[in-house]
Amino acid sequence: RKRIRTGLGATFSVQPGVQIKRYDALVIPGLGLSTAEEIDRFFAGRSSRAVVDWLETVGRRCPLIGASCSAVFLLAAAGLLVNRSATTTWWLGSVFRDRYPDVELDETRMVVETEGVLCAGAALAQIDLMLHLIARAASPDLSRDVARFLAIDERPSQARYMMLSAIAGLGKDVS
Repeated sequence: RKRIRTGLGATFSVQPGVQIKRYDALVIPGLGLSTAEEIDRFFAGRSSRAVVDWLETVGRRCPLIGASCSAVFLLAAAGLLVNRSATTTWWLGSVFRDRYPDVELDETRMVVETEGVLCAGAALAQIDLMLHLIARAASPDLSRDVARFLAIDERPSQARYMMLSAIAGLGKDVS
């Protein structure tokens, strides 16, 4: 019976022995990692290895699994993106390519789905991922209606948001 604390300070109780036997879908939100150094520190931690091991097992049984932003690195580390298409946040594209050359990365796309594995770009692409899931599970019409209620425009690409000067500046930190 432990309590865990998130990076944002929220605390949650953990119930030992609770195991989910079947997953219909699993979605991992962004991890808040924005540099290669942060990614290195995250993956050097013991708990991240446990998550990767868990994803290796669960991810192969789960019919639909998705992640956004830096959480896409978890899917790749678990081997769930080998020889598949993916996207991640545009400023970490070169870092991702260096670490996972067996993944076909297109960081210009907002959402990519390959064989039940979904990836979304930068942090707010989580919204695009959820709209994609609504369209997939219910209907494109419902997804469009939800987008209208939320005042979200269709954003199929991250390309218009990319700042080449930021990528060049980040290159010193993330390459």
